[in-house]
Amino acid sequence: MTLALRHRPLLGAVSAEWVRLRSVRSTWAGLAAALALTLLVAPGTALTLATNMDNGLVPTVDIPASEAALNAIVWAAQFAVVGVAVVFVTAEYVNGAVHFSLQAVPVRRRLLAAKAIVLSTVVAAAAVVMTVSGTLLAHALLSHPLLGDHGTLELSDAVPDVLRAVVHLVTIALIGLGFGAALRSTATALGAVFLLILGLPAILVMTGADVLLPYLPLVGGISLMDGALIMGPPPEATGSPLSGLVVLMSWAICALTVGTLVLEHRDA
Repeated sequence: MTLALRHRPLLGAVSAEWVRLRSVRSTWAGLAAALALTLLVAPGTALTLATNMDNGLVPTVDIPASEAALNAIVWAAQFAVVGVAVVFVTAEYVNGAVHFSLQAVPVRRRLLAAKAIVLSTVVAAAAVVMTVSGTLLAHALLSHPLLGDHGTLELSDAVPDVLRAVVHLVTIALIGLGFGAALRSTATALGAVFLLILGLPAILVMTGADVLLPYLPLVGGISLMDGALIMGPPPEATGSPLSGLVVLMSWAICALTVGTLVLEHRDA
């Protein structure tokens, strides 16, 4: 009974944030964009690889269709998910709804925790849909006789890849949520996250500081995905799936911690 009473405020906050997230049109627009990008880039990746193999530009190998979906998530879909995460918190500052949220949930870290729980659940479900859809579409192309029948679809490959996609997109979404809570401006937060994911790796490469690449979310995500067909830095710049998971989780924890501190110590 005591445990139920203790967790009731959090459950109430989670329920309210679920209503808020699903009632915002940008949520569904962003998730639809992420799915559309996956369904566009995954078969595009598969088609490019199959064509290059048929033309002798790359060695001929069997291509796990799920890796084409992972490539689409890393290089396209995750940015739409970041947009959903950032707007989930910054929209309340734009329309003034944050004042009502803080009145309903005066413990501010509980408010952000509720947002994180709801966002993680929705993004995890969306990640499954995106990865499965992208995998099936890529396999349909790769297994076509006109494209050389290069595709494979094995549960032993696909299931771990779906789980990797879920973890990757959830941690990226939490990074976006933390940046949104800390910076409060949609444009500023989106710019900061995109700079972290795309801009900073490019800067490090241009300045010769490649040694830092494995500690960034982009390379951490590529390491977690553990796919030979995913575009990115050379293999020596990536780590193991476990190290990639640690990198992504560390960034998510840091972003949420900073977001919580800002939320607790600044006026709404």
